[in-house]
This record gives sequence, structure tokens and C-alpha cells, in this order.
Amino acid sequence: MALTITNTIPIITPVYTPLEFTMSSPGCDYMELDVYIGDANKTAYQGTKRTIRIVSTSVVADIQGIVQPFFTSDASGTVQLFRVDVLGRTVTGGSVTEGYVDCWWVFNGCKRDTWDPTQFIMDGSGDAKFLNVWSTPIDIHWGQEPKLYFFQGTFTNNTGSYVANGPSFRVQADGAWSKGLQFNTVSTPQIREWNVGAAALNASIAGLNITTSTKSYTIDPSQNTGSFGLKTINIVPKDERYTPQRVAFIDSYGCKEYVNFDLVKTNTVSIKRQTFNNNGILKQYNNQVEDQYTITSNWITEEQSTSLKDLWYSPSVMVGNDYVIIQNKTVNIETRRGSKLINYTAEYQKSFDYKVQIY
Repeated sequence: MALTITNTIPIITPVYTPLEFTMSSPGCDYMELDVYIGDANKTAYQGTKRTIRIVSTSVVADIQGIVQPFFTSDASGTVQLFRVDVLGRTVTGGSVTEGYVDCWWVFNGCKRDTWDPTQFIMDGSGDAKFLNVWSTPIDIHWGQEPKLYFFQGTFTNNTGSYVANGPSFRVQADGAWSKGLQFNTVSTPQIREWNVGAAALNASIAGLNITTSTKSYTIDPSQNTGSFGLKTINIVPKDERYTPQRVAFIDSYGCKEYVNFDLVKTNTVSIKRQTFNNNGILKQYNNQVEDQYTITSNWITEEQSTSLKDLWYSPSVMVGNDYVIIQNKTVNIETRRGSKLINYTAEYQKSFDYKVQIY
């Protein structure tokens, strides 16, 4: 009798926006694309080169196969930024014609060559563009460290130039504004990670004192030129009746987000067996053992629930130290004094299963 156990982990892919463009050269023998991809601080044609040959006179090209392998999207929360340059070439009767197409700034598989001010906070001192959804509050427990991500540097391509240098912010806790925080001026294109946990802000901003009794604090661009308001971070107590589950996931911008599921957690086990009749002898093959988990969120506002939309579609989710696959969700809605409160229940499995085959 032999016992075989396999551990199958599904492929986790980055959040991805196709880099599509149209090439047309009537009468040519074939077309080629030279694609250069490298660190964001590279100039044109300094990245790793890949060439695609297209035996056609007109095509809509998508360079996903070249760009995507350069990115990993996992719950470590590392946000990568690359510059992609594309050079087009046509060959007709041995005659070669080349033409520069464009460059893109790509982070975690998402293209960003234009900047939507309704999505990204505008700071008059440096036009910092945040990848996090600014209007959505963040709930944390004391000691947890939420991260904000923003672009800094000079970005230039065919759509124009964007410069973000030295943005500054101030923080309000218990009704008192801090003296503010000024980021250094940089010209190299990059994505900055900002730890906005209470301890980190206390250490980096003079005069700020967020304590264990603080219920919330807010972040404000000190020269806010848009109507974006404040970024609110709520410090909520843990429900001691249950073990809070901290869920990390990659959102639609390729950034790491967190949410706390503070209520009850349950675990059920499902065993699937396949039985075959082999010359009158019943044998079992491919026994599959599955652990099913259910976690429940606290009651949150409709605005806070917007951040959970990306959780259900995220390519990478972790609960604790385990990668998981969200399978089902249940939404309960309750209206109290005109405000809508929402409660979520999520069912998930760990992103592997055990199959036992008995001979």
C-alpha cells in the first residue's frame, strides 16, 4: 500500500491592466516590437529588451506576456514600479522603418500614464498622488500599522509630465493638529510607502501624541488644493469574545490593504471520497480533505465597506500567515437612525488542499 500526498498551490497573479496599442503598416512584410522594461529610474531603452515579431500588416498588440513576469503580487505588500518603453519597427523588402511608440509607468501590473484627480489626493506643495482610495476610512486595532502609498518624482511620456516633489501633511489627534511632516524632494520616479500607524507617526512628527485612549486620528494635506477632505484612521477596541482575524489583500491598484474581521470564526471539515470497483474490490482514490473557514466583520458604515470591494476580487489574500481563497460572502444591512450599517461574512479555504491516494 502506498500513500501519496500532494500540496497544490494556485498561481497568484498580479493586478493587471493590458498595455494595448494598434500597429498598422499596409504592404509591409512584417512588424516587430522592441519592448524595454526596467527600473523606474532608467531612461529610454535601458531596460531588459524583448522583441515580438508580428507577421501581419495591422494588429492590436498587448504586451502582457512580457510585462507581467516582472511583477509579483503577494501579501508582502511590496509595490514595484517599472518603466516600459516600446519601439515599433516595420520591414518591407529589406527596408526597415522604426518609430518610438511611448513609455508607460507600470506598478504591480497596473498602467498609470494619466492621473485622475478624483482618485488621487492633490497636495499643493507637490501634487502627491496616493494609490490608496483616499475617502475610505481605515479601521485598526492599537499597534497595527496601516500603509499608504504615493508617487514621487518626475514622470514624463507622450501624455505629458507629472512632478511630485516634497509633499507635506499634518495629523490631527484628539482635536490638536501636529506641526506636520515634510517629505524629501526627489526627482527619480518611485512609489513611497508611508507607515501611518500611531507609533510611527508619533515618532516622525514632533508634538504628536496618539495614545491608547485615542479613538481616531486624521491626515490632512497641509496645502490641500482639492475637495478631498481628510484621511481618517479609527482605532477600535478588539472584541475580547472572539479572536480578531486580520485580513491582508492586494487591491485593484496593486497595493496592500487590511481589514479586521472581529466577530466569530468557525471551521468545518469536508472530506470527499471517490470509490471504484476494481474486479469486485472497492478501492478509494483521491480522497480530498478541505477545511472551510467562516469569518464575520463588525458592523461598518457604507463608506468603509467600499474598501472591501477589492477583497472579493483580489488575486492575493492572506488571513494571518496563510494564503486563502475567498469563496462566498454574505452581506447583512441594517439601517439605524438614517445611517446604513453593513456586516460581512466571508467563507474561505486555505490556498492548498490535501489529496490522499490509497493503493
